[in-house]
Amino acid sequence: MTGLFRRAVGRLTRPRPTGPGQTAAGSARLIPSSAATLPERPLVSVAVLWSDGASARQWVESVLAQSYPELEVLVVAADPDAPSVVEGLRHFDPRVRLVGHADQAGDALALVLAHARPGLIGFAEELWPESRLATQLAGLRSAGGSGWVGDSLGQTLLPVALGQELGVDVDLGVGAVADFLTRLPGADDRALAALPPGARARILARRELRWDQPAAAVPGRVSLIVPVRSDLAGARDLIGGLDELPEAELVVVGLAGDKDAAELTAFAADRRVRVVRSAADSWALLADLGAQASTGEVLVFVGPGAVMTTAAVPALTDALNDPSVAVAQPLNQRLHLTVASAGAYFAPGQVVPVELLAGHPLPDAERLGDHRLPAAYSAVVALRRDDFWSLRGFDPAFGNSLAEVDLSLRAVQAGLGGVRLVNAARITARSRAKAGFGHDLAASAALLRQRWANPPAGSMDVLADAGFAVAGHDPRPLTGSAIEPQFVAAPRLVPTRSLDGPLPSFRWAIDIAATATWWGERWGDRYFAASLAAALRRLGQQVAIDHREVRDRETRALDDVVLVLRGVDQVRPQPGPINLLWVISHPDEVTAAEASGYDRVFAAGRRWAEERSAEWGLPIRPLLQCTDAELFHPGRAEQGSGQVLFVGNTRDGASRPVVDDALAAGVPLSLYGTGWEHTAAAGHRVAELVPNAELGRLYAEAEVVLSDHSAAMKQAGFPANRLFDAVACGARVLCDQVEDVEELFAGSVACYADSDEFARLLADPDVHWPDREQRLATAQRVRTEHSFDRRAEQLLAAAIEVHRQRDAGLQAR
Repeated sequence: MTGLFRRAVGRLTRPRPTGPGQTAAGSARLIPSSAATLPERPLVSVAVLWSDGASARQWVESVLAQSYPELEVLVVAADPDAPSVVEGLRHFDPRVRLVGHADQAGDALALVLAHARPGLIGFAEELWPESRLATQLAGLRSAGGSGWVGDSLGQTLLPVALGQELGVDVDLGVGAVADFLTRLPGADDRALAALPPGARARILARRELRWDQPAAAVPGRVSLIVPVRSDLAGARDLIGGLDELPEAELVVVGLAGDKDAAELTAFAADRRVRVVRSAADSWALLADLGAQASTGEVLVFVGPGAVMTTAAVPALTDALNDPSVAVAQPLNQRLHLTVASAGAYFAPGQVVPVELLAGHPLPDAERLGDHRLPAAYSAVVALRRDDFWSLRGFDPAFGNSLAEVDLSLRAVQAGLGGVRLVNAARITARSRAKAGFGHDLAASAALLRQRWANPPAGSMDVLADAGFAVAGHDPRPLTGSAIEPQFVAAPRLVPTRSLDGPLPSFRWAIDIAATATWWGERWGDRYFAASLAAALRRLGQQVAIDHREVRDRETRALDDVVLVLRGVDQVRPQPGPINLLWVISHPDEVTAAEASGYDRVFAAGRRWAEERSAEWGLPIRPLLQCTDAELFHPGRAEQGSGQVLFVGNTRDGASRPVVDDALAAGVPLSLYGTGWEHTAAAGHRVAELVPNAELGRLYAEAEVVLSDHSAAMKQAGFPANRLFDAVACGARVLCDQVEDVEELFAGSVACYADSDEFARLLADPDVHWPDREQRLATAQRVRTEHSFDRRAEQLLAAAIEVHRQRDAGLQAR
């Protein structure tokens, strides 16, 4: 505890010398105050915090050795041996007094001010040169004997009356001394710089927050409050969505830099955008300042790193219409579409939570619906304005971490209502540090432990409703410090699904090659997997879709089945779960070594499956692609378009033969896809992207739908997914030559060999395709025999087969 005063304060100020106020040391500062004129021989009380016996004794002796005789030493004991040592010193010099015991610097300062006699007070936190006190007194006299002088706490000398007038706010803990010094007349705030962010924020909050003066709320208004430091992207995104929320306002608070403030103000140009300037670096304090500048009946706080659109706001505000709900939080997800936090989980006896279901696939949290939570743990929270005011907002001492946890616990304690997860509201949580806010999780965790003796109940119940039991807890590092590491308790989960009976309820992970980014929305794999997942869920299965970024997530250890939709990536089979491989594209890249690692292998081409089975000595089952019968059916047509339709991107930046043939034939082509802007077909492009929900309507309305195959799929005999979708809509389809078309589609798909045949077929569609009645019959058969529901049944049967074989093998042992 050596140097407790010094650790609490650091340097007070380092001003440049200003002439008359400069001392011989060249670093003192004189600030006029209301203190009385300095008497001729004032008593000087010097405070010493006795936290290290050897050092403190030397400090006391160096003070007693000063050439100025009118002084006393006031000792505050922070060491149990101090009283006996001080009593011994008094026998040699009665000017030494023990005034009490304190462990905190603020408490020590309050003690010495309470016990000091009229005169001046100084502080010894190091050895004093013999001329120290004389130099300080000379500095005070040069200003007429009124004021205080100081450069750091150990060199500060001030009137006792001034110190007693200012008082010490001991509730500020480690920040009490710095707060005291910065309130000296004419002092600046540089003494706060050495404090931890939470302590600094509490001091600034005492000065800047006015909870007894709430601004009037505008009925029906929602205030979106966004504290910012260096990242304005979130604020810009919300400004762009304000038109969708006519009753909302945006309050952006922080923006210490003139450039950022000017940029945002100019960008906004909207009366419903408020910019509040503040140099504070505590998210909790900035959020409170934003709330005080707001006028909404509902306050939505957007935390550092949160990416939120205005689409999430109505669901949050609706949740607060329930008087039993005080705090609403959205489902926090990561950029790669896994759970960041579905709320707070508290291990037994632990008041510092972990993020509920962090790292899990989104369906695990979606299973909860709008669930009551023990506490919020979220980058975004929403409260009613009146409740927020009654709680006096976020505690600034929490800085940038866990403020919402503490606030929600206080809301429940005050009887304002509970905390609710709102699954319909989604936000993306990014790194807080990248948003310009420091990492202070360890300090906030320590404060949470100090404030709350016991965790709230309910964590186990939430996990049970999500389908998990807790098998134990594992320590998770809270800090990176090797000297004083801190840990929290993370639950070790076990799924509670039933694997007994004729139809087990497996946990499935469908692995796809598409990315989780916006670019992945243009991949057919994503929609293929979504339709398959829906079909499996209709069979009572629990299904998650893993994009390529998360195929190594730790929570896959909880899954029963991993189904890889083989596209451009080779995926390593997972140890433990049942591994299924369904080759739907790029068959030329699949090897025997890859296929041999899976429990079952399926292929979307009959001939390829037969040939590879014989060649590799592995059983590969044919499982053709299919269609989503709910999205693709003849009833989607609203009116005929009379156009020839192609939906697809260029391949490697080059055009596709079927499109070139359409241009050569001069047909009325409607083109959807990316990469066409630099090709001859650019003038025919209608849009880059068709929402998957609208694709069936386009197919059903088209005169003819065009399709083609990559060289590898054509050679392997893999009919494209587009054929199944378009035929299911009753469409005529024209494509390049590929196997099994006639057997599968009964004339609804016509194949052409060259451009001349292409033009001939399109010249008279009524002659070259079956009539509408026949196509509708084929559409119904395809939707029945080649739906995702049928494929899901086959895949589930295979998984059950492997499961029972494994179970039988274990029993045999």
